[in-house]
Amino acid sequence: MVTKILIFCVILSVASCYQIRSQYEGGNEACLTACAGGSAPGSDWVLYGSQDAYVDIDLTHCGFIKAPAVTTSIHGKTRHWRARGASAVYSLNEEMFRVYISRDEGNTLNEAKGNGWYIQYTAIGYIC
Repeated sequence: MVTKILIFCVILSVASCYQIRSQYEGGNEACLTACAGGSAPGSDWVLYGSQDAYVDIDLTHCGFIKAPAVTTSIHGKTRHWRARGASAVYSLNEEMFRVYISRDEGNTLNEAKGNGWYIQYTAIGYIC
């Protein structure tokens, strides 16, 4: 178990490593798995407030039995470096999570859709 966790720690950030070690200590090593994916470029964003946006990420295809450890990143055609919040995971459970993004100026939703922004993720958790 420790070897598999350490390998995942190299892939993920140190903070995620701590979460995995504390959340999954003593679990069945054969049941620990990684799942990766992403939102559709530009199309899954929803307006939040007057100018910000969020996207819900479906994890049901991963088959987790409890909330996994998740690491995210934002991608797109251009200007996604201006987005804030893309690495913060909200409402995490075994089936989904949400990511909110904002910018200092302008309409984040229009920017995200127009420039094809999307969230990529890696999730690690138990499937049995």
